[in-house]
Amino acid sequence: NGFGGGASTLVAGAFLVIAVEGEQPELDFRVATAASGLIGSVTFWGSLVAFGKLQGLITESPVLFKGRHVVLALLGGVALALGAWLVADPTTTALFWAAVVASSLLGLLVVLAIGGADMPVVISLLNSFSGVAAASTGFVLGNNILIIAGALVGAAGLILTNLMGKAMNRSLANVLFGGVGAGDPVAADDVYAGRVKGTSPEEVAAVLESARRVVIVPGYGMAVAQAQHAVRDLTT
Repeated sequence: NGFGGGASTLVAGAFLVIAVEGEQPELDFRVATAASGLIGSVTFWGSLVAFGKLQGLITESPVLFKGRHVVLALLGGVALALGAWLVADPTTTALFWAAVVASSLLGLLVVLAIGGADMPVVISLLNSFSGVAAASTGFVLGNNILIIAGALVGAAGLILTNLMGKAMNRSLANVLFGGVGAGDPVAADDVYAGRVKGTSPEEVAAVLESARRVVIVPGYGMAVAQAQHAVRDLTT
């Protein structure tokens, strides 16, 4: 995902430099170039952070700081503004790279705020982003095959992200705004009614104490958290 997004960004930037040396690029070329740079750079740096979390190179815990949502909103706004400016004035190629820098910071901070156990949802979303970036680059190159392939990857990734989010009791908004892995505490009534899939250790202990039969389904989060031994101890 990451290298696909990075390649889309570099190819779009290279063709922008070539295009502005000749006649004025068409509007669709400019819009596609801006989209490739913005989405591709988010995908590249976000994928690097996801890789680092899964490999244990960086902390798997969500990296949160005060005013995070404000910073993310400002970075997103700056990136979009620079992209719009680039569409209006494609001869200033520095705008493209400035938008890439803003989008790169956005990708880094968004994925850093998500816990390692929830990386599958993030990776699926980044997969969708890589497809959209590739499709945008297809418009830049005038390559119909790349447009179709990128659109298929983007749509499939978005569908998979939605399905995974529902299975993990997450919404797509949680993924987009870095809410995954940092949810609000749930009420005890919701736990006992079976309407939620997450709770506190105390609530789990109370439920297990009164349960006659318990089924434990191993999942990706258990593997990442290396909780197999703790689950074994719980069952003995």
